[in-house]
Amino acid sequence: MLAVAPSAQAQVQPPTPPSIDKECTPNPVQIGEQIICTIVVVPPPGAILGSAGVTDTLPDGLRVTGATTTVMGPGGPVECAMAGNTVTCPSPVTIEATAVQCGTFTNTATANGTFAPRFRFVPFSIQDTEEITVVGCEEGGVGGDAAPINQESEQESESGEIDQTY
Repeated sequence: MLAVAPSAQAQVQPPTPPSIDKECTPNPVQIGEQIICTIVVVPPPGAILGSAGVTDTLPDGLRVTGATTTVMGPGGPVECAMAGNTVTCPSPVTIEATAVQCGTFTNTATANGTFAPRFRFVPFSIQDTEEITVVGCEEGGVGGDAAPINQESEQESESGEIDQTY
């Protein structure tokens, strides 16, 4: 019988998991304007992605207006599930939202699924966080809620003259 010394034993490295890439544009976004977030799960070099489901709960400063994926199912395009400000969809996913509150918000997307780094599929769970800034509000809004800044307003003075401010 041949004995192998502990120092000579091969060290098995855990596989490198997939990465998640989330990008929201424009960022910063103006209050009342649309922002689009794309989320893509990318397998490591040489690995195969088996499945990748993305869940993203957008922060209070944004309101989800739609979500789509390019993943096809047996009956056609796969539908994204939307509940309030939470979207669950296969990767890749595009989320559309409207900026409704000023401030800087932290947004974290989570992806779960399987990938095959070698000859068998193994599970993964990863996250990506992005800061999203909503601008264009008047100062003094309560809790960050504020009206958009008016670019032009007209006011009549006591003398009857119209005062225009920009």
